[in-house]
Amino acid sequence: MLISHWAARQLLPRRRPYRAPASAVGLWTKASLPLHEAWVSRLPTDTRGVLSGDRTADRSALDAWVEKRTGGLIRSMPTLLDRTPNWCS
Repeated sequence: MLISHWAARQLLPRRRPYRAPASAVGLWTKASLPLHEAWVSRLPTDTRGVLSGDRTADRSALDAWVEKRTGGLIRSMPTLLDRTPNWCS
């Protein structure tokens, strides 16, 4: 996890002076997953989302987020929101 945190901190805040697709890298978790607030507070703005458990609402939130982050180049998240794997319980 430390390597992932380091990589995300290096990648997310970078901005280019020329027109290029924006990155859509973020952290989406279920509301009940405990995270260290000190760590979360250092994430760049708009990179953390909370999943409600309502598949329709979560799908809409993810799609709106990725469309905004990529300037409309990606209009929906290519992910499944079927059910929580056993290791997430």
